[in-house]
Amino acid sequence: MEYANYVDAEMNKTALALLLMIFLMQAIAQVAIVNANFYPFGVPALQVRSPKSNPYLSVEPTVNISFDYYVSKNLIQVEHFLYSLDESANSILTSSMSDYTYDTIEYSDYSVTKTLENLANGNHSVTFYVQFLNGTISDVWHLTIIVDTTYKHPVPLMISPLNQTTYNTKEVPLIFAVNSTYVGGSLYRLDSSDVQNSSWQCLIGNGTLPNLSEGPHTLKLIIWIETQTDIRYVEYRETVYFNVNTNRTTGATPEATSTPQSFPATLVFVTSVGIAVVCIGLFAYSKKFHRDKSP
Repeated sequence: MEYANYVDAEMNKTALALLLMIFLMQAIAQVAIVNANFYPFGVPALQVRSPKSNPYLSVEPTVNISFDYYVSKNLIQVEHFLYSLDESANSILTSSMSDYTYDTIEYSDYSVTKTLENLANGNHSVTFYVQFLNGTISDVWHLTIIVDTTYKHPVPLMISPLNQTTYNTKEVPLIFAVNSTYVGGSLYRLDSSDVQNSSWQCLIGNGTLPNLSEGPHTLKLIIWIETQTDIRYVEYRETVYFNVNTNRTTGATPEATSTPQSFPATLVFVTSVGIAVVCIGLFAYSKKFHRDKSP
């Protein structure tokens, strides 16, 4: 009798475990289905192509604007689009329409492009409207444009080690400054000619080059900086040639201590440029980063 009760209890445990496993598998399957659906709540009505940020900083008086506007086929369709620059009178925009199907739902895809020219330096506001076939007008997008033709892209400046400088220590600080707070990450390598880039190391903020040998050294540094005019990181490469000679008398490297004081006060010292995961990602794509602004 006790043995039968024991068998029944074990079978109940097994059945319960199987039920729990089935429940979890169903839940995981449902999550996978939801994740696979890129637009679980339908295609967004507005998808901006250009510019890539709002507000948008332009270093040119010309700004290209493009976006897509999606309307389900079972709804009232679009007659035309309009825009207003700096609260001026509405002007009609040129658009084209194509069919688009997503998750068995058919949409009308209206593509709109407009180039704003001769914009003066300063802030500008642009409002876009859609007018439907029933005469209804709705605003669909508010864009702020900041035109600054004097804008300069941030450029990193090496502080240590300095080029063609001799240090009387085997512990040389690795420090650079950037006149921007948008630093994506940095990598460096020392005395390496590895063409496979496997010797790159991640630099978390400012660092130190330890245990340096006597003699000449070559430091290569890659820094990614996000500019205000581009959502992608701009890559800068720096090569520094320096020497280590601990036989020199103490204080024999005035170049290394006096130069940072002459830097502009607007420079911001890099104290943190990300975490190790970011560096791994930057390392993986170190050969692919460039100034290409295409999406």
